[in-house]
Amino acid sequence: METNANSPQILLATWLKLIVGSIALMCSLIATAATPDSTLTTLSSMPIADMRNEFLQYTPAYCSNVSREVKEQVDRLCKVLSDTAVYDSQQRERIKELTSKLNDNLSPKQKYDLWNLLYDKYSHLSFKPAFYAAQNCQKLAREIGNYNLEAHAMVNEAKILLMCGFFREAADALAQVDRARCSNDVTIEYLHTAFNLEFENGFYFPRHMLPVNIYYERMKNLYHELRPLLPKDSWIIDDMEVKMNFNNRHYAKAVECSKRLLSKLTPSHPYYANAVGNLGYNYMGDRDYINAARYITLSGIEEIKNGSKEYAAARKIAELAYITGDITRSYMLINVAMHNAELFRSRYRYAEIAASYPKIDCDMYAYTQQQQRRLSIGLIVLLVVVLLLAGAIVMMIRQRKRLHSQKALIEQQVASLSDKSREIESINSRLLEAGHIKEVVLGQLIVASADHQQAMEKLRKEVLRRLTIKDYEGLRNVFDNQQGKAFDTLYPIDNILLTLFPNFPEHFNSLLRPEYHVTPKREERFTTEMRIFALIRLGITKNDDLARSLGYSVNTIKSYKTRVLSASLYDKEEFYSRLLK
Repeated sequence: METNANSPQILLATWLKLIVGSIALMCSLIATAATPDSTLTTLSSMPIADMRNEFLQYTPAYCSNVSREVKEQVDRLCKVLSDTAVYDSQQRERIKELTSKLNDNLSPKQKYDLWNLLYDKYSHLSFKPAFYAAQNCQKLAREIGNYNLEAHAMVNEAKILLMCGFFREAADALAQVDRARCSNDVTIEYLHTAFNLEFENGFYFPRHMLPVNIYYERMKNLYHELRPLLPKDSWIIDDMEVKMNFNNRHYAKAVECSKRLLSKLTPSHPYYANAVGNLGYNYMGDRDYINAARYITLSGIEEIKNGSKEYAAARKIAELAYITGDITRSYMLINVAMHNAELFRSRYRYAEIAASYPKIDCDMYAYTQQQQRRLSIGLIVLLVVVLLLAGAIVMMIRQRKRLHSQKALIEQQVASLSDKSREIESINSRLLEAGHIKEVVLGQLIVASADHQQAMEKLRKEVLRRLTIKDYEGLRNVFDNQQGKAFDTLYPIDNILLTLFPNFPEHFNSLLRPEYHVTPKREERFTTEMRIFALIRLGITKNDDLARSLGYSVNTIKSYKTRVLSASLYDKEEFYSRLLK
């Protein structure tokens, strides 16, 4: 049963291993610092701090372009990482399906084949079950009595030991193989594994301390021994050439060999993802970070989709992200690599991660501290802004209250001015009306005076004529028979009133109940009631003035007014209000 990778015990063990690896690496660097070739220790063959400083020496435009391209590849890998649980579940289902068949009634050879398949699955998932599967294959091979199968299982055991960094144990496993009894295929696997052991050994020992790079020499010898056993177009030859050039830091040459190797592999080949990752890592050594990110990401995606926990892509892309300035993604990916190393129980991966983790972690801590300082400053600025905003809001509320009071005062003044304006308009209207009345009255008086003077002149002439002929009786008749508008005292009044109020009789009757409507006689223009209230409409309101104007007594005026108000449809005030309108 697998231990939960997030348990406190596992996390503590991980950190202890990381610290031990870091201390060992630092001690190695200190011990070799006096030599001029101290940077050539294999684990620091690509020191990311130096590579980052070197990268920053380029132009800002170049750095920005590279960082953007690398970030796109990191995004691709992170997107696939988010679905890791799905791919892991699929891998567990495949393993569960194989393990369920172990309970069947199988022959030793069938069980061997089944455990060999399980080894292939476990070799990408975890060290312990893979190692256990390889040992089971050896037991079954001995039971079968086929040494070739046993040798193949021992080589597999050496491979899984090598993958996890147990180099001495891997060498011991290979030493148990009797090559003379092996087939050509098993011999090729044996030599290829021995070659990879020397290649990986070269990453640990500070070979500059030796007069000769013994690991490269051993790799070269194994290469020459293995090559005659392989077809000329074998991908294993290209793989060995890639690793030998990488060991000597001939990255450009290694890139060429990696491309040739990939041309011979299909994506379904078991080694395809490793070959793609190695191409990316060689590009990284050649400082072509864009292509490095592209191929390392492709390798990581293939491994993740296969449910693998034994891949270096997460660490390599974390280093690339660090070099190009993406500290947060670098920290996240290096922790993914650490988590995978813990799941796989790979001492080798711990050592690889320890070469870059401390620097990434240190810079991430500095970045976090910087972000915290920025956040603190931002919070302080935000607090000041909030306080200023609160003060502004309080001032706005106070100002709004002042504006409301001023608005109310202005509205009150406007209302007062409106009332005064209406009052002025009313006064102007009355003045205009009074002026109009004066004009009409004056005009009518002038016309009436002219008519009266003309009648008086005619009367004077008739009197003189009668006196001349001494017709005294006719003279009396002249005075008795004087009639017409010139001698009618009410005619000019009626004429003025009709001029001012042409529809007054109709309007007057509209104020009375129907049964009390009054109608002037044929020869009259107004009735007495109409005439009295027309003069009141004109502005003559006193009874004495009305009596003198019409030649009536005051009591007569009062009597007519009382009679009309009694017949009105409205009360006294309403009646007079409507009369004036």
